[in-house]
Amino acid sequence: MESYTESELTSALAESGIVEGDLVYLSTRLFGLGHMSDCANRNDFLAKSLKSIRAVIGARGTIVAPSFTQQVGDFAMDYVHETTPCRTGLFSEYIRSQETSVRSVHPVFSVVANGPLANDICHEVSPVAFGADSAFDRIVQFGGKATCVGFQRQTGHIVSLMHHVETVFAVPYYYTKLVAADVYMSGQKMTQDYFINVKYLEFDVRFDFLHYISALEKSDLLGHASLGGGDVYTCGGREQFDLGVRLLKHDVYAFLAEPPKFVQGRVPCDGTPKNKADFDEVKNWIGHDLSLR
Repeated sequence: MESYTESELTSALAESGIVEGDLVYLSTRLFGLGHMSDCANRNDFLAKSLKSIRAVIGARGTIVAPSFTQQVGDFAMDYVHETTPCRTGLFSEYIRSQETSVRSVHPVFSVVANGPLANDICHEVSPVAFGADSAFDRIVQFGGKATCVGFQRQTGHIVSLMHHVETVFAVPYYYTKLVAADVYMSGQKMTQDYFINVKYLEFDVRFDFLHYISALEKSDLLGHASLGGGDVYTCGGREQFDLGVRLLKHDVYAFLAEPPKFVQGRVPCDGTPKNKADFDEVKNWIGHDLSLR
């Protein structure tokens, strides 16, 4: 197994494009890098990984990590904001466990933040996972960077803001779904409804992340460093968002392996709300006849 040291992780993060004071959204698969050679146990490993990031961004920097709880959405389990563990890796769960960390409230797609901007990212976010005033929207607005550690390219974690881009753009292969789960915070059941954007399962919607990743590389927007047996990638959140929008403007299916196999007569191809035979005349909004007679 490949190995690396704490200081080499610090150097790789800096080489990928992270600097002092950054707000960094981290997608991590640390075992994808190999073994950190200078740590004694799991807790030591996680503590040194956090220390490595702090060595780059400093006290003024803010760490954000996904604290997703797909088990809640998949099995309608209760979401207890303070205690429901995330399913996005050891490091995300370690950040969530820190007393100084703040978690955004969402039963499926929460994030956890640690640093001066933690409340700005997580406090009173939108009840929709992605889109306007979500935690991901705030990461972009606050000039955050998206960093991917240890994941292989084809997994798509390099473009970790992609689903936010899709939601803002209102791609036709998603629909908005109410999360069927009870949400608790501070011992109280929340009355707020929460939503997620999900793809239409019946239309064979399959992602292809490499087009987006290659476009970032061609635009010289993706920083990279090799470490151990894996890689570290960093991209500006605004740059990733803006390029994603441009790709979707050119081709709304740019993030997919192929266009969805939509069926005429079924959502989202369910036709017009009124019968064409009932059409009489065209009027503008104040009622004037616009027909050419």
